[in-house]
Amino acid sequence: MNQSRDSLPSPDTLLEGYHVAGWICLATALIGLPLNFYSLRGLGAIGGMVGTSEVENKEKTEKDNSERCISATGAGVTKEKSAGFA
Repeated sequence: MNQSRDSLPSPDTLLEGYHVAGWICLATALIGLPLNFYSLRGLGAIGGMVGTSEVENKEKTEKDNSERCISATGAGVTKEKSAGFA
């Protein structure tokens, strides 16, 4: 593209465009932030289990972890279950 030095926008024109872009970004953020809070208001804690207390969550997590440890070590595996892996 061939442009002469006279056809380039002036710094004042660029600055005016940057100001408009800044105001548009601010307006978008001010509209979007309350909408996000409103939309996510009933979400609760991320990763939490719905309708259970912290004690129940902790007990279930400990039970799941102990079951994973048992199955990872192979304890309690019968011949019928392990025959398919031979």
